[in-house]
Order: sequence, then structure tokens, then C-alpha cells
Amino acid sequence: MSRKWRFDVLWRALRLRRGVSDEKQAPPIREVLTDEGYYREISLRYGTAQIVCIMLLAVFVAVSLVTNTELLSANNLIYFAKDLTRSIAMRETEARDTLVYSADSDNQFALYRDGLATLGKNKLTVFTATGREAHSHLLSYATPRLVTSGRYLLAYNLGGREFGLYNSFTSVKQATVSQNIRGAAMCNKGYYCLITDGEASESQVLLYNDSHRMISRYSLQEYTVCADIRDDGKEMAIVSVSAQNGRMVTHVALVTPGATEWGASWTIPDVYAVQCHYTSDGNLLLLSTNAVYWFDASGQMLQTHAFSPDDVLSFRADGESCLLLSRANAYDNSTRVEAFDKAGNRVYNMTVEEAVLDAAWDGGALAVLTRDRLTVYPADSAQDSVSVSLKEGYRTLLICENNEFMLCGDAKAITVQPN
Repeated sequence: MSRKWRFDVLWRALRLRRGVSDEKQAPPIREVLTDEGYYREISLRYGTAQIVCIMLLAVFVAVSLVTNTELLSANNLIYFAKDLTRSIAMRETEARDTLVYSADSDNQFALYRDGLATLGKNKLTVFTATGREAHSHLLSYATPRLVTSGRYLLAYNLGGREFGLYNSFTSVKQATVSQNIRGAAMCNKGYYCLITDGEASESQVLLYNDSHRMISRYSLQEYTVCADIRDDGKEMAIVSVSAQNGRMVTHVALVTPGATEWGASWTIPDVYAVQCHYTSDGNLLLLSTNAVYWFDASGQMLQTHAFSPDDVLSFRADGESCLLLSRANAYDNSTRVEAFDKAGNRVYNMTVEEAVLDAAWDGGALAVLTRDRLTVYPADSAQDSVSVSLKEGYRTLLICENNEFMLCGDAKAITVQPN
């Protein structure tokens, strides 16, 4: 075999291995769908996608029903149907004239995210800023109490062991603790605490972070009466009382959440504390049975105001102000109203010639609620007061924005804006 012939044989074999032939071959015939086959293929694919979507929708509905069982109620369905018939623009500009909720003489009220939260023995209801019922939950609390912040609202059974945490949309947490709850506090960061004790056990303060996990448990030999958390969540104040040598002594202790050691602490002799609140500038307001105190972060007393415990009818304190309602005299129903700012300065001291049910001050005007009238006293004493006549009795007064006031009764609340 000559060398040239062998070279030709190898060259042909290599071309055949690569799929190349010396002879021209026609390209392979591809199967082409006709018009009818093309639409049949698209129809089959569409049908498959439709079945998959229906299955996913069924799974979504099933999971939603299981995880939101407590939100499925006739009232929610009614409000949902009403919302479908309104435009978003109409609902945003709708005035909050009247809010209706379950009638209960033990109803507690609090503003929450420009709306209203109501808590009774059997039900919690949250309304939005436009007056629409956002959600409601059936409960069984013998003594309902409500605490709110800018992030959550906390409902608990005073003297019981049940509590719940909620936001604007739904229930966040439902739980029970091992001891009876005597108080609670929370801050805008989302931290909250529960004050608990038992008949044969010492007081405890349970502190939870913004992830709803308990991060500290403070056990105290003394009787804990109140606690509060600073808005930034970086400090908590715990106030307890004890008897020493026949005298009542109040003990104030500050602690950093999660820390194992106490910070600043001080005692106040001959005082029985009732409430404590951090002010917006970081000081501590302490309300006792016979005086109001303002302390700085080191325990230095800034201001104090004493009063007669026999004359005090009610008090109201928060991070911005403190109000005292007391008897003006012993022979009629006239009421003395005193308002203090967060620094302890008395900004109002007046007498109302009738029984005052509630009063509120937010740094501007002072609002006073009586049986059939709401009276607003402007910050400028040169201006005249403004009154609004009421046809029905209300017992709780809440100050909203834009010079609006919400009046809450046992079964409904109204919003008024005095001219």
C-alpha cells in the first residue's frame, strides 16, 4: 500500500468521524408543526399552567385560613365588604365621627398609631386613623388593662396570668406567665416588661426585647409596685416598697436591659410609690400617694409637689405631663385641676365648678371633660375657653392631633374639634 493511498484513507476516516462527507448530502428534514398543531401545543401548555396556578391558589387559601383563624369573624367580613364599595381616596378623607365597639363599663382606651384601641373583659378592638375596624379579638379578662407604644399595644389581665401583644394588623403574641400579673410597661423600641408575683413568691420583673424574647428576669425581695422603660430601650426603672423600722420606704433602681448589675439606685423615706414614667428628656417622674417627684438619671431630685391624699380624686401621668384632679372643697362637686409639664413646672391650677370626669394636657391647651361638656382652655390665658355640649355621657378623654379630641364611653367614641 503506497504512502499516498494510506494518507487518503486516513483523511476520509477523519472527515467521516467529524460528520463531513465528500458527497453533498441534503440537510435533515425537521418536523414542522402545522397551524393546527401549533395551537394545540399552546393550548396544552396553557392548560398545564392553569392547573398549577389553581393548585397554588388552593394551597395559599388553606394556609391563610389556618394561620388567620382568629381574624375570621362576621364583623371583619362586613367591614371588608364595605371597604370594597369605597375608593381609597374616600376612606383617607373620611372623618372619624363615631366609633362603635362592644359595650363594657370596664373598657380601657388608648390612642394607637392615630387610631383607637379599646379593651374590655371579652374583646379587644383596634380602629385605624380613618375609623375603620382593623381587627378584633375575643378575650376573657376579669380585669382588663391596656398599654400602648408607637410600635405595639399590650393587653393583659390584671391579677391573672394572660397577656397578648398586638400591632395594627393582627395578634403578634398570646402567652401566659407562671405568676399573676400586677403591672406592665413598654417603650417605642418594642421592649416591654411584666411585673408579676404570687401569694408565696417574691416579685419578679420579666423583660422582653423587640423580638418578643424574654432577656432578663429580675427577682426582688421587696414588693415591686411599678416599672417603666425609656423610649430608646436602653434603660429600665424598677420601683419597689418595703417597711423599715416601722416606716414605709420607696426604692428606685435603674438597670440596662440585659445587664446583670444594677445601675443608679436611691431610696425615698416615708413614701409609697404608685406610678413611674420616663419623660421624653430622660428624667423620671414618680407619683406617690402624697406627692409627685421628678428625678434626673443619677437620682437627684429636680422638682416635687406635695398634696393631700384624702382630696385626690384621680391622677394621670405620662412622659410629657402629670395631671391631678382633687376636691376643691368639701361642700360641693367643684374640682381642682392641676397640670405639670415634664420638668415639674405647674402650668395650670384652676377650679372647675362641677365634677370633672377626666382631663388631659399635651403641652398646649388643657381639655377638661365633665358630664355634659368638653371645655378647652388655651395655653394663652388672654384667649377665651371653648366649650362643646355633649348629649351623652363620656368618661375618658384622649387628645388627638390638629386640635381634635376623642371622647370615649362604654359603647362608643366620638371625635370633636372645638372651634
